[in-house]
Amino acid sequence: YQGDKLDRFVSVSVVDANKDGKGEIFVTNLRRSNIPGKQVERGGSITSNVDWDPSSLVLSYGSGKITVMANKLPYFLGSVELAQRGKILIGQTKGSENVFRSEIFEMQLIGNTLKQLVSLPVPRRCNVFNFAKWDINGDGADEIVVIDDENRLLVLNSQGDQIWKSDSR
Repeated sequence: YQGDKLDRFVSVSVVDANKDGKGEIFVTNLRRSNIPGKQVERGGSITSNVDWDPSSLVLSYGSGKITVMANKLPYFLGSVELAQRGKILIGQTKGSENVFRSEIFEMQLIGNTLKQLVSLPVPRRCNVFNFAKWDINGDGADEIVVIDDENRLLVLNSQGDQIWKSDSR
């Protein structure tokens, strides 16, 4: 599969999101859009008249070829491994003030669309690209390992309270 000059592929995940026993390929794509006569404002500063919107796609591989299952999906996509459930597909929509809206959803592939299932219980500082969950201390509850805005690694308990932070970046 090849995008065009308006596409910017950001990440790739492989998850069996439709529960058919085969992994689908999820590509987070940002698609460039020009806004004539308008400048895009992000966080109080004007950046340009170009905006990048999620326009992600789902691919499958079989018989030696890649097939597009779904495209133009308005989500940032990723995956996370859950200790009790295994790998799941997660998605997040674009925010108006920040890059991401705060909620991260478990996603399911149904035909050629993605359905938001449940909101993941993760702190607001998490996005689909910067965290992992696992019971790293053996207490029976998943901890959250996240990279913060200062590029520091944090370990949070299941309630989102910080229990460790790296000294260096």
